[in-house]
Amino acid sequence: MIGLLMAGGASTRMGTDKGLLLDKAGKLWAKKTFELLEKGNLSCFVSLNSSQLDTYQAHFSIKSLVIDNSKIPVKGPLLGILSVHQQFPKEDLFALATDLPYLSFAQIERLLVFREQNPKRGIWVYRSHKGPEPLCAIYSARILAQILSAPPQKFSLTALLDQFPTAYLPILPEEMDNFENVNFPIYGKSL
Repeated sequence: MIGLLMAGGASTRMGTDKGLLLDKAGKLWAKKTFELLEKGNLSCFVSLNSSQLDTYQAHFSIKSLVIDNSKIPVKGPLLGILSVHQQFPKEDLFALATDLPYLSFAQIERLLVFREQNPKRGIWVYRSHKGPEPLCAIYSARILAQILSAPPQKFSLTALLDQFPTAYLPILPEEMDNFENVNFPIYGKSL
């Protein structure tokens, strides 16, 4: 299985590349998220858009960086996921957004175990009362091949969850803070 750090967003709401922000210990959000995936014994890669390559080369091995393939007729996070799938077509992908800075390895591990317990599904994803977390999810190679062969008109990962056999793992009440998605500058709150 591939661990895929999703860092290729435009970060328009944040105003800066979220993966390059520092937590209170001085660690890049992208590095912290990458290391969480590595703890799961996954082969890890970083999904980027082409404008981010030079910056991320300073922090990651060039071999771990995958640039969005502009020939795939989709946009957004789906483009990053399919670009990596195209390079590793037999591997399932654990996609994890860089803007979930409070996530811990416990949530990674729970989803990996959940996938093993529900092997007949094609997508395994966390869900709360707010909805699914499609960027803390595992996508099977089988499902990704289907999506790549017939790219959707709508590029929403959430919409894709309804179209394929998906297993939903409830976010526990004590985990809700771990799934806080940070898309705007934080004032007075430490990471």
